[in-house]
Amino acid sequence: MLSGPSGAGKGSVITPVLAKFPTIHLALSATTRPKRSGESDGTHYFFKTDAEFDQLIQDDAFLEWCHVHKHRYGTLKNTVHTTIQTGHHSLIEIDTQGFKKVRQHCDPLSIFIAPPSLETLAERLTKRQTETPQDIESRLAVAKVELESQGDYAYTIINADLAEAQHQLTQILEKELI
Repeated sequence: MLSGPSGAGKGSVITPVLAKFPTIHLALSATTRPKRSGESDGTHYFFKTDAEFDQLIQDDAFLEWCHVHKHRYGTLKNTVHTTIQTGHHSLIEIDTQGFKKVRQHCDPLSIFIAPPSLETLAERLTKRQTETPQDIESRLAVAKVELESQGDYAYTIINADLAEAQHQLTQILEKELI
């Protein structure tokens, strides 16, 4: 499990590292969030309508799901189980709420990606130009709470330097999974 505030750089840290580990697969989340420019269904997320997400909840299809930043996100059981059945590891990028839910059922390898500061986080959120100023303020407020939970994770990586953060993640995965 890998968590961290929105804008901490989780995707930037994870993506090149996964290329080094063919037996680790990123579990795509389902979300009711609209697609951003350049995103596609089944590659970045499984984009769902509210009705489709409701049906998945009713069908008990989620390992966990949560309300995050005005939308719902969830990890589908079948994506994780399929990966594990093939003898591979499933890496779940998840918010801290979801991590707490999963941790009630098992003790996964857990890694928290943190920004070097809230000021840096605000700059990153602003630069990506995908949220309004009000949304950024909301995300920063949530980030303050999420940062308080990083002690619940086995590892914390401070993403001040992307190459160094990727190196640290590589070391953790080599130590824990290989």
